[in-house]
Amino acid sequence: MKPHFIFNAINSIQSYIIDNDVDKALHYLSMFSKLIRKTLLNASKEFIPLEEELEYLNFYIEIEKMRFEGLFTYEQIVHPEILPEAILIPPMIVQPFVENAIKHGLIMKKENCKLLIEVYNVDSHHFNFIVQDNGVGRIQSNGNGDLRNAHQSKGMQIVAERLNLLNGTHQTNAYQMAIIDLLDEQGNPAGTRIEITFPIVEC
Repeated sequence: MKPHFIFNAINSIQSYIIDNDVDKALHYLSMFSKLIRKTLLNASKEFIPLEEELEYLNFYIEIEKMRFEGLFTYEQIVHPEILPEAILIPPMIVQPFVENAIKHGLIMKKENCKLLIEVYNVDSHHFNFIVQDNGVGRIQSNGNGDLRNAHQSKGMQIVAERLNLLNGTHQTNAYQMAIIDLLDEQGNPAGTRIEITFPIVEC
């Protein structure tokens, strides 16, 4: 979690207090404290239940929705074959992609912004974790029209390194990541889709 996110969250809480909006201040503070608590608890763990990772992301996204005053809508789809309480996942792998979707995709679009998180089985041994936005796309976010140099945050680089490390540690090639640039019917950028593949590790 980046320091600027923590500072921005605290500033937002402060703004609610200054505006005497007690209900929003308390709700924001509750979400923020839960997120920080989960960050500290999960940071040292190799795996946590998928259920906890989804809850962690919900806290993070709820804070961002409040900070940007409902700029985007959010949908979470967990397919019926997935049992979040029974599957393990490395913690905090997905959050940097959610942050990128909001910061570099949705905020720059500014209207009709949608964020989707979807989890589904690929086969009996793997599942996919999808983060998809309908933002401006990586080319426009990058600002120079060159997809080869499109924005990739330090957080995304760290995630890629973690996935490679997990593959090496567990002698597998099951941890995979793909970045897909979405286009509309006219071929214009229409968002970004991240697909992260995990092996099914049962609790």
